[in-house]
Amino acid sequence: MAERITELSADDARNFFLNAKCYSTIDLPKYFDFQPLLDKLSTEMSGIDYSRITSDSPRKFDNVNYKFYQNKDGNLAWRKMEIINPVLYIKLVGIITEPHNWALLQTHFKNCSASDKIECHSIPFNFETSDISANSVINWWDRVEQQSLELSLKYEWLANTDITDCYGTLYTHTIVWALHTKSVAKQNPNDRSLLGNKIDTELEEMNYRQTNGIPQGSILMDFIAEIVLGYADTLLLDKIGNSIPDFKILRYRDDYRIFTKTKEDAVKILRLLSVVLTDLNFKLNNQKTFVTQELITDAIKPDKLYWNSVKQEETSLQKHLLIIHKLSKEYPNSGSISRALTDFMGRITPNKIQGQNLAVLVAILTDIALHNSKVYALVAATIAKIVSYEPDNTKKEELYKLVAQKLSVLPNIGYLLVWLQRMVIKDNIVIDKCNEEDLCQIVNDTKNACDLWNNCWLNDTFKNHIRNTPIINRQALDSLPSVPDDNEVKLFINKY
Repeated sequence: MAERITELSADDARNFFLNAKCYSTIDLPKYFDFQPLLDKLSTEMSGIDYSRITSDSPRKFDNVNYKFYQNKDGNLAWRKMEIINPVLYIKLVGIITEPHNWALLQTHFKNCSASDKIECHSIPFNFETSDISANSVINWWDRVEQQSLELSLKYEWLANTDITDCYGTLYTHTIVWALHTKSVAKQNPNDRSLLGNKIDTELEEMNYRQTNGIPQGSILMDFIAEIVLGYADTLLLDKIGNSIPDFKILRYRDDYRIFTKTKEDAVKILRLLSVVLTDLNFKLNNQKTFVTQELITDAIKPDKLYWNSVKQEETSLQKHLLIIHKLSKEYPNSGSISRALTDFMGRITPNKIQGQNLAVLVAILTDIALHNSKVYALVAATIAKIVSYEPDNTKKEELYKLVAQKLSVLPNIGYLLVWLQRMVIKDNIVIDKCNEEDLCQIVNDTKNACDLWNNCWLNDTFKNHIRNTPIINRQALDSLPSVPDDNEVKLFINKY
């Protein structure tokens, strides 16, 4: 049985956070491997005073973390993702998992979960690290969706809501408030003996002194977000007091499901939650906030209900793909698109593909990717599988380049370029646009890992440690099949 990481010892928690799968939860091709770099740097940093490895303060410099963007809607909405500077990441892990600090954090989370009125189901579990993404989805289904259905027996009303841009708006000073109370934080803003101030300072080091927003893309940052979100739970309970005798709230990170006996109680809790979150610099997402009596229907995500009602085994791959295309228009970036594409990919066999117009299938998939950034990896894998049935290498290359040309008009597509490169790399096809992305250049050996982050604040010894430790597993790259297989695909099919 997997444990919540808050139940681990300090040493075990440190080892957990220093696993590459926790360091970066961004879905990258399997030849990216940060583990050797994390191991090398953590060994070299062990027992050394931090001032001995730096030549300046990182907070003075921009782009200390590596930032790249996922285009969310095919237009002007983007999600910023970050690969945290490994030196700063290891330093922060060391601070958090120092035995006294870890004990304080364990007490904090225990206090946050003291009431059964609010259940948080997003504290990371110590799963086998290769299964982190898949198990997060299983955790959602077993502990949130299934429990929501059960609660429909007891309650009459459900209020759904979430926080707008939770990670991007998290005010880092609230970490100090959460761990030490707001009054103590205000009275001791520079007291480095306070763990909250230490964490706050490290986040500012990563973010050019900014105090709004934390990096998105690691289990460690999920954990830090939970420090504040758990604190918000306790504030909400204090606000409610005894005014509402019977209610239940299920929270999965910034997603809230509020169960009550009356509509008035549901609306009241939403209002109180809005007050609490506003004081913490958060805002409720009005577009995703609603109150309903349809507890069974609205306990299940609408994209899943829609897909279950329309999916069917079509004889034609093209008709099947057009149904998925409609799903992607109705519910962009939903988890059901990932599952639907996975099923579709499994249907691509020599018998099924025979007689199909490959260019048409590729065109439909490309349009799905154009407006659904969360399935870039799956679309790339599916296109690669389809194009592998094209016997003419010239036509194969032409198809790939048309896909790249169609998608490259999008702004801020670093993440997409990584997967376009994966799509063609084993066929020795070069997509010029990919050379604009640093991660792609590292794969091509035209840059090394040290170029990924702004490391001008590190001394030469540690710059060389990063420069000389590869983050590309060349053996894995060399042995990679042209078409992503199940072992590669399963890394991201359940992520969303």
